[in-house]
Amino acid sequence: MKKRLFFISILSALVLFTSSCTDEFLKEEVKTGDNEGSYLTEKGLTGLVTACYSYTRTWYGKEPGIGLTEGGTDLWLMGRDNRQQGLVQYSDISPAKASQPEKENPCFDEYWEIFFTAINACNTALYYIDENEEISDDTRKQFKGEVSFLRAFYYWHLVETWGPVPIFKTPTSSATSEVVRDNEAAVYDFMLEDVNTAISSLDVPTITKTGRVNYWAAKAFKARLLLYLASEYNGGNYGGQAKAYTDAAATAQEVIDGSGASFYTNYADCWNQANEDGIKNKETIWYIEYAKDLTTDGLPMRLQKDDEGEHLNWTQMVNRTKSKDSGGNVAHLMFTGMWSNHAKLSKGTDGSLGLQTKVLDRTDNENKKKFEYINPSYSYNVGSFFQRYSKGFCRFAPSGYLLDLYNENTDQRYQASFRDTYKIPAVLTQFKNQSWFTQPDAKNSDTIIYLSKHATLSAQEVADLAGKRYIMGTRTSADGTTAGTFQFPMYSNADGSQLTKTTGNSGDAIFNGNNLFISCSKFDDWGTTNDGTAPLIRDISPRDVFVFRLSEMYLIKAEAELATSPTTALATINYLRTQRAISGQDNTLAGPATIQTILDERAIELCGEQMRWFDLKRLGKLNATYLTDKNLDAANNIKSHHRLRPIPQVQIDATTNIGAVGEAGKFWQNPGY
Repeated sequence: MKKRLFFISILSALVLFTSSCTDEFLKEEVKTGDNEGSYLTEKGLTGLVTACYSYTRTWYGKEPGIGLTEGGTDLWLMGRDNRQQGLVQYSDISPAKASQPEKENPCFDEYWEIFFTAINACNTALYYIDENEEISDDTRKQFKGEVSFLRAFYYWHLVETWGPVPIFKTPTSSATSEVVRDNEAAVYDFMLEDVNTAISSLDVPTITKTGRVNYWAAKAFKARLLLYLASEYNGGNYGGQAKAYTDAAATAQEVIDGSGASFYTNYADCWNQANEDGIKNKETIWYIEYAKDLTTDGLPMRLQKDDEGEHLNWTQMVNRTKSKDSGGNVAHLMFTGMWSNHAKLSKGTDGSLGLQTKVLDRTDNENKKKFEYINPSYSYNVGSFFQRYSKGFCRFAPSGYLLDLYNENTDQRYQASFRDTYKIPAVLTQFKNQSWFTQPDAKNSDTIIYLSKHATLSAQEVADLAGKRYIMGTRTSADGTTAGTFQFPMYSNADGSQLTKTTGNSGDAIFNGNNLFISCSKFDDWGTTNDGTAPLIRDISPRDVFVFRLSEMYLIKAEAELATSPTTALATINYLRTQRAISGQDNTLAGPATIQTILDERAIELCGEQMRWFDLKRLGKLNATYLTDKNLDAANNIKSHHRLRPIPQVQIDATTNIGAVGEAGKFWQNPGY
């Protein structure tokens, strides 16, 4: 079916949906463009401001948003079932990719639509904030600050993804086929103007968090914008690169001193589910709120329509559910490996790692679900018990480079960020002392899989391997041991350079590096099993997504200081590293600090948090030279034009003033596409 596609200035209507986040502010009903008079009421305008927030949930915690920000970088290799393989390998990036297929989809056209629709919503809100006579002056300032921030926030994603983009300052009321791309410096000028408006409007520097934008969120965003402006665009029109760096450091320090955010003594507490709520989390400055009722994380309706005038659905990659207007956070599924009911986990040929010769199966009932002991002659489905670890997805595996950045002897962040050990399901521990339970070593009977990030095994690991205490995933076979019954190398380079993963989909290959790997556990989401007795990972998560954390302010400050005072920069980095140190350990660096020091520290602290592609882009690291010894999948294909994404072909087709690249007053496709 031919589809009618609406983009940029054609995006003139706001659509009906209901947001249902936990904050009362985020529960208002949004009115349609046909009822614009309602925006002159306080309730109607509150709903319109709510609409401006909703688009954040289409990017943060969503699979394609994660692929566009973490894939194809130095930190993550492609897992077996990655659904953006052409994107993350730079092998098939096309402006014509459709929005409907659920594989090989970068979702360019959806995000182009999302961000410009969000900006039009913000422009509409800003217009009615000035026109509305029912709201108080304090409410007017609050709304103006929030929406100005959000407009800049959406523009930041656009300009860092596509480069020059059109600036729209007022709501669109009519269709046009002509549009002009504004350069990056102009877009940054506009974003900083909006953020300064937000700061001055939200002039009560409260440390209270509600899910709404506050003064400190605006300050944190300004610090990030100034860092990007300095590092990527030499300061743009700000008054020089040095001034942009100086002000970035000073603004970050303001947030450090005034926001009320503080470090957890135990870094793992930052990611503990007890602290997943952005309001409660001590280290979080601003976050994207997801509802605790998983069925009500509303997304705005698409504006694209088919020939029958029906709104298209978001792809399942964006929405996660089949409903048009719901979706949750899926970050917990993106960086975890797969394992299954493999013979070596159950009744292998020698029985050495037999976990079960009794049956535990799941019996489903319409009104009651429980795990039930049935028949001792069968094996149970291990997968139903190990869902606390993953649901079988293998989107992104950590690169050897990323794992090597962590000093697990001095730094808390390795064990707090990654899972290298799989335990026997708690439901089975009651059987450990039974004669039929064949785990060979009682001292290690809680462990069934251990994954080592090292190329050379320790004496204890070699002994455990020889004793068949558990299945071991080793980095390579470079230590001289032979991969065999209980050892599986995760990476395929015999020299230990860790460029690629071992691959395979069945049999023993299920344990190879594109299936089973050291998983990122920062975003874990454990619900409960059907009988409520053990953790069970969920399809979608209510976890909030932390956008600005206290640690990023130290990283911004350190990078900005590096331009003028490297010694001070090293001290700032070492302060952060001291906060992350294992008790009693010296976790500081000797220096001298370089930009690679900063980039490495950003990887250790922020991996998986939808920042890395933007970091490599702004620092000139999106190239084969940098990626060759870190991610060969990407390095084999990446070209200079890949630092920008292609403008969706549907936008090109809908535009009549196409010109040469960079031509004033014209619109053009990014070079290389």
